[in-house]
Amino acid sequence: MPKPSQQRPPSLKDIAQRTGVSVMTVSNVLNKQGNVGPETRKKIEEVIKEIDYVPFQAARSLRTKQHRLVGLLIIDDNEAYLNDPILASIVAAINKKLSDLDYTLLLELSTTAKINEIGPFRRQLLDSMVVISCGNQRKLKALANTLDQNRVPKIYIQSVPEEKGPYTAITQNDVEGGMLLATHLLKKQTEHILILDTKLNWYPLIQRQKGLSTVFKKEGDLTVDVMKTKSENFDDIEAILENYFDDHPYPDVIIGLTDLLAFAAMKVCQDRGLKIPKNIRIAGFNGLFIGAYLSPRLTTIQSVP
Repeated sequence: MPKPSQQRPPSLKDIAQRTGVSVMTVSNVLNKQGNVGPETRKKIEEVIKEIDYVPFQAARSLRTKQHRLVGLLIIDDNEAYLNDPILASIVAAINKKLSDLDYTLLLELSTTAKINEIGPFRRQLLDSMVVISCGNQRKLKALANTLDQNRVPKIYIQSVPEEKGPYTAITQNDVEGGMLLATHLLKKQTEHILILDTKLNWYPLIQRQKGLSTVFKKEGDLTVDVMKTKSENFDDIEAILENYFDDHPYPDVIIGLTDLLAFAAMKVCQDRGLKIPKNIRIAGFNGLFIGAYLSPRLTTIQSVP
């Protein structure tokens, strides 16, 4: 059977005529509504694919009162934010799920210094919003106040403006993760620990350090140093570790609050001729798949996918 005239795009009426059903039935299949039998649904879906039908989004929005548009806002002071495997995997997973549900993802990137300048999301007709942000609680609260101007449902991932505030959030128990790692590391004789953090103020990292400190402070004779890098870029981590090693004895353990910090520490130590774990033990957080390519394997706390 020939396709509809190319002078106009195919319509619901074209699909209905080719399948012998009503326009309403076709609409129910497209919008995943109503009680349509599996054989009829399959027939309609095959015709939709055959004639390459694309719904007119503006008309659909007027009819359903939904724009099928979800905003994803990432606040990160590291310009190379999508180099972070965790952030990249979260963005990819959200986009895949939304695509399966016939939604479009609108991505916006900003920094903590420009929280009050966030604009595009205010002008978009979003159905909902996902927020991933670094920054301290004061900045996160300011972000929440700004986003409240766009009155759509919001989900915060990893970071929340207030721990007990009225927010919908998806988080993991990073305090418990820190406590588990600290307890594991102290099973061997340990007198000196170096913790590698960043200056980006990511909420999960703050919680991990809180968990570590909860266990470490119970140890009377334990030295714990904390060094903060500008970012997770290797050059930044290498520079701060080289300076530290020049002025301090090597610690028994280096803990990176992310696997990337720990991976960089492994490289710096190996370049100095230190054997891991014989001369120095190194641990991290996240359980990144990249660790499978390293030797020796990194001791790490795996994040819940």
